[in-house]
Amino acid sequence: MVITAKARKELNRNQFGEQAAVEMYRMLAKRMADPQDAAAMERLAGDEARHAFAFRALTGDGVPKYRLLGVGVTALYRVVGKKTLFRLLAMGEYAAEKGYRHLIPQFPELDAVRADEGKHRDALMKLAE
Repeated sequence: MVITAKARKELNRNQFGEQAAVEMYRMLAKRMADPQDAAAMERLAGDEARHAFAFRALTGDGVPKYRLLGVGVTALYRVVGKKTLFRLLAMGEYAAEKGYRHLIPQFPELDAVRADEGKHRDALMKLAE
């Protein structure tokens, strides 16, 4: 499959975002007082790692780890609390789901990634209740 430079750039950007989400969810898991919330964050981190790998499988490119998002989000967690933070994260998952839709015709293997983002949104909203 031939990937244009524009598509490769977008796939790499998405891979970077997924990898950043891995670090973020792992850092949040360590901050959660409730073991069930911590386990949910670890599950989300695992899914995001699979997503990053799906993008890497398409391009063959690696991306650097990015922990700054996790640092910022864990600080935000202390300020706004669990409910607000989880709602904000759910909005990010929705944006990712929506943002991946246009990639599906060219990269149908990313449809599972897109669908997972919707599941993440729903899980985070449930945790925010």
